[in-house]
Amino acid sequence: MKNIKNIYYIIFYSFLFSTVCYPQNHSLGFKIEPFLFFSKTEGTGIFAYKQKDETGIYLTSFYLSYTYRLSEIFSLNTAAGYLWTNEDRYNGFEINELVHININNKTYFITGVGIHFNKENYIREFHIKNVIIPFITLGTGLKFSEILNAEFQYQIPINREYKTSYFNGPTSYRLSKLVKFSLGFELPL
Repeated sequence: MKNIKNIYYIIFYSFLFSTVCYPQNHSLGFKIEPFLFFSKTEGTGIFAYKQKDETGIYLTSFYLSYTYRLSEIFSLNTAAGYLWTNEDRYNGFEINELVHININNKTYFITGVGIHFNKENYIREFHIKNVIIPFITLGTGLKFSEILNAEFQYQIPINREYKTSYFNGPTSYRLSKLVKFSLGFELPL
C-alpha cells in the first residue's frame, strides 16, 4: 500500500513540475459521451430461444479530461469518469489512456486502452457482476476550436461478461462493443 501511495506522489509532483515548466502543453476539461451499447446473450435455459441481444442508446457518460501535448503530432489524453446505462446493465467508473495522432490542425486519430470497473448489483433475476473490463479504443476526432472538440470512438472489450441470470437456466450477457460520440471542452493550463 505504501508503494502505491509513493507512486501517486511521484505522478502528482511530476504533473506539478511539468505544468510549471511547460504550461502551454497541458489542458484540462470535461467530456460528455453519449454511446451505443451492444451485448450478446448466451443461454441454455428453458427460454433460451427468447433471449435476444441487448442494444441501447444512452446519454449518461461523463468524464474529466487531461491532455498533454508531446509534439505537434502526438498528444496523450487521460479521461476518468462514470458510465451509466441503467440499473441492470453496464455501470461503473472508467479510465481511458488515449493517444491523439494529429492529421492536420483540425482532425486526429485516436488509439488507446481503457478500463471499466463494473459496479455489482442484484436486480430481479440478474446478477450484475463486479468485474474489471479492459478495452481497446480506436477512433477519430475533430477540433472545432482550441477549447471545443468532437470525437467518435469504437471500443472493443477484452473481458466481456458483465451480467448473469439463473432464472430458467444459466444465461450470460457479454458486451460486444461500445460506440461513443464525445463532445469535449478543454482549457489550456
